[in-house]
Formats: sequence, C-alpha cells, structure tokens
Amino acid sequence: MTKIKGLIVKNDKTKFIKNKIGQKSIALIKHTNLDEIAAYSLIECGILAVINTSKSCTGSYPNRGPRILHEYNIPLYDIDDKFFSIINTNDKCKIVHNQLYINDVYLCEMTQVNDNINLDLFIETIRNFMKNTWNYMDKEIDILLSNISIPYLNTEIINKDVLLVSRGHDYKKDLYSLSNYIKENNPIIIGIDGGGDALIKENIIPNIIVGDMDSVSDDCLFKAKEIVVHGYLNGEVPGKYRIEKLGLKYKIFNFIGTSEDAAIILAYLNNCRKIILIGSHNNIIDFLEKGRKGMASTIFIRSIIGDRIIDVKGINNIIGD
Repeated sequence: MTKIKGLIVKNDKTKFIKNKIGQKSIALIKHTNLDEIAAYSLIECGILAVINTSKSCTGSYPNRGPRILHEYNIPLYDIDDKFFSIINTNDKCKIVHNQLYINDVYLCEMTQVNDNINLDLFIETIRNFMKNTWNYMDKEIDILLSNISIPYLNTEIINKDVLLVSRGHDYKKDLYSLSNYIKENNPIIIGIDGGGDALIKENIIPNIIVGDMDSVSDDCLFKAKEIVVHGYLNGEVPGKYRIEKLGLKYKIFNFIGTSEDAAIILAYLNNCRKIILIGSHNNIIDFLEKGRKGMASTIFIRSIIGDRIIDVKGINNIIGD
C-alpha cells in the first residue's frame, strides 16, 4: 500500500514551487496538462509526490509531465479544484493509497494520473492549432515584413555566432553537449528567460537575457551583462517592473510572438553570422505545453531566416556524455 507523509508546499504557478520547497515536501499545484519543464522543476526540488487541483492530463495532446514524474517514481494525483483554497503550505499531508489526509483529517479520494491520450480530442486540438497558426500568419505577415525597431545593444554581435538557450526539451543536456564548442568558439550567449539559469549552472555568464522576466532567477539577472525585456506591440512591458524593482538597467524590445522569436530576430537584425538554438520550441507539442494556441511567428521567422539558424535540439543523443 502506498503511504507518503510530508508537509504541503503550495503555489498555483508551478515554476515558483522551487522557491518554497523544503525537506520531505508534497507539492500542491494548479496546472492543467502538466508539461515537461514543470515536471523537471518539481523533480529538482526533491518532492515526494505531486497533488494537482487541475487535470494533469486532459487527453487533448500528449503532454510530457505525467510520464516524466512516473519515470522518477514520483506519484501524481488529481483532486477537485475546490481543495486548492482549503489546503495550505506547511499543512501536514498523508497519502494512504489514493486517500488524502490533511492535518490527520481525511479530506478526499484522489485519482492517480496516467497519460492516456484521447485520439479524437488530440486530432481536434491539432486542427484548431493549425487553423489558429494560419489565421495569425495571415494577420501578422505585414508586421513581420515591416521595419522592426530593435534596441541598441552594448553587446557586439555583428559577424559572430550567437547561442540562444531556451527552457525546452532536454535543453540542459544539449547545453552540456556543446560545452566544448562554447569554450573553443566563444559565441555570444543569449539566455531566454529561465534558460539563463541553465547557463549559470554551467558557469557560463550570459551576454544577454531576453524575455518576459517571469522565470529567470534574480541571481541570473544580476550576473547577466545585458537585459532585454520582451514587450507587446501595444507598448505594454509587464516584465520591466521586476527589473526596475531589482534596480537593474534594461532595454525594451516590443515584438510579436514568443521571447525566443524576439531573441532570434534581435540576433539576426544585428547581423550575426549564425544562430545556434538550444531548447528551442519548434513543434506543436512544445507550443501546447507552453499554453500557446499557435506558432505563426515562429514558423514565419524560421522560413525567412532559416539559412542562419542551426537548431541543435537533441544533439545530446548524438554526442553523448
């Protein structure tokens, strides 16, 4: 019989769980279709189990999180959303088989999660995703082909290789596999939000951090040589408030699409030689796991400047340790 005891650590943003985790903790989250990056983040915290008040796997597409937790022998349970407000951080938690006890009081029966896919739902998800992608490509093509105002960078990029690191599938392993290339070629290093922390862990200081500033650590921001906050075309730049609170200098780049798209265009328009991508988001599953309903700007950008892009996603499977 499964029996797990620990203290609850709770956050509706899975990526912030790591900031509160302690020994023998059980994570309480609210994360529909638990994705790969969130799963690995929880694993790194050393949690004993995960309780989700949203559906960890709706069956609409093969999200990777539940399978990854299973591979690391970390049980994943779903419970009703109403319990998120009832359970609190540091509550004593006990799981006996699929029954949940909080502060020694029985609360509810839980559902242990599998990652079964509903084929009909998956087909409909793909259909809607591709329709949305095409609709936005049609709307955004004029913007993408018009003059783009880029910020002045202190970092000299012209005629240099640029290495972009995003938090995507196997990004840490791919980064490690390219460690010799980095030492020998000294490319300009750009971390995309939390991708910057992977660089710091490898003792690589990013030349530039680009992103919404919602998943990169303070430590990385203080160490980075330059910060570019990704803003919206309407002029809103939510990420700048965090940087200002830290007292750091920054530039703003208002651009459609993802922060990864913005970083690619930034490097390209600064006349780099090559753009090497680590942890890139380049397929439907990647984008669905990020909560995106389409990938118009990504497809368009890669179609236009693809000759300068080298995507090394999965290179660790070739190079090895």
